[in-house]
Amino acid sequence: MKNTPKKLPVLCIEQFKNDKPYLPYFYIKKFEEHVRDYDFISKSHRHDFFFMVYFTQGTGTHTIDFVTYPIQPGQVFFMSPAQVHSWELSADIDGFVVFFSAEFYLKDFAQHKLFNFPFFNTTQYQPLLELPVSHTTMVSQIFEEMYVEFRQQAKQVDEALQSYLNILLVKLSRIYQQHTASNISGHLMHQIRQLEMLINEHYIQEKSVQAYAKMMHLSVKQLNHISKTALNKSTSELIQDRVVLEAKRLLVHSDWTIAQIGAYLEYFDNAYFARFFKKVTGLTPDQFRKAV
Repeated sequence: MKNTPKKLPVLCIEQFKNDKPYLPYFYIKKFEEHVRDYDFISKSHRHDFFFMVYFTQGTGTHTIDFVTYPIQPGQVFFMSPAQVHSWELSADIDGFVVFFSAEFYLKDFAQHKLFNFPFFNTTQYQPLLELPVSHTTMVSQIFEEMYVEFRQQAKQVDEALQSYLNILLVKLSRIYQQHTASNISGHLMHQIRQLEMLINEHYIQEKSVQAYAKMMHLSVKQLNHISKTALNKSTSELIQDRVVLEAKRLLVHSDWTIAQIGAYLEYFDNAYFARFFKKVTGLTPDQFRKAV
């Protein structure tokens, strides 16, 4: 049973018309226009693409994987595929929204990894950047230039947009890291991001620390040292956190039974799954479903 939960829409870029058939994996729009054209986005849903939204005016709330953030001008939100989010927005909301696939970005920047940008590391980093006032003009200008480029009927638009996107991500990453306290070395940061990517890819089938240590060509002791030093958590806790996050998503946003959710996550003993979930969250799956 590996199908998508019935009640949780997964939105694809193709659902958002951009009148550019040669650019199927990129989308940018003024946020006010986007909300007007696609009113269904306020309800909980996932994406199969990377997502950024930059707010220039308005207020509201943005809920991402059970964490609710107040919206205000000067914020940039980032989301990776499979995250769940919803909105409550004021009538005067505006800014820019950008969607893109990994394929679109990596076409020209194959040597990069999107998850090397800290804000796309969904498990340990806040998906929100509050821009210092000194940077808002520069960031606004890049979004505006990218928006204008997208609307042109000109040659090599895709190449220009890929370049704008890379510049924007690099600039935002620099600002993000300047305002995120971290004493972690670059090498250690690379290792923990690699571990998080592997967990995100394999957490259903692989739940043992030994499996991830082998994937990274490290000993279990070395891997636990990395996770403890970087995040003050054991590797086992990181794996459990990812499993529990998906369980929470399914409990709230699907109509599956608890037994079905456990089986999807490859916990085939329902009682064991309930004990595991309670150990991590303090609630049984049924209690969590009723409480949210």
